[in-house]
Amino acid sequence: MKRVLVSAIVATLAVVGCSNADTASSAAWYDSRSKDGPDALATGTLEEIDGCIYLISVDDGGRYLPVFRGRPTWTPEGALRTDTDTYVLGEVVELGGGEVSPSVDPGLKTTIPDTCDLGLTRWTVSG
Repeated sequence: MKRVLVSAIVATLAVVGCSNADTASSAAWYDSRSKDGPDALATGTLEEIDGCIYLISVDDGGRYLPVFRGRPTWTPEGALRTDTDTYVLGEVVELGGGEVSPSVDPGLKTTIPDTCDLGLTRWTVSG
């Protein structure tokens, strides 16, 4: 009986751990089933700063708030997995998408962590 109970507890903890621990709560994201979107290109590094993931431009060092399509998760190796790709923080990435002013409502159901700078220009990642 003890063995069955312990197995049930371990299995429950494994499921709970996978469903919550992998969520990248420091990343902004939007809910969209569409694969369409802006097709500009931003090149930079993704950095986690003060509990928020930002895109640091390789062109001018400017900081943008990337908003990924779909809820991002962490891979077991520590990379950021999104609906469009998997990214390693600190490495140069190319993000297809477009700029959105922080004062403009893009009409998307967006989740932005409280730790993010809401005054920054957003980069809506579409591919």
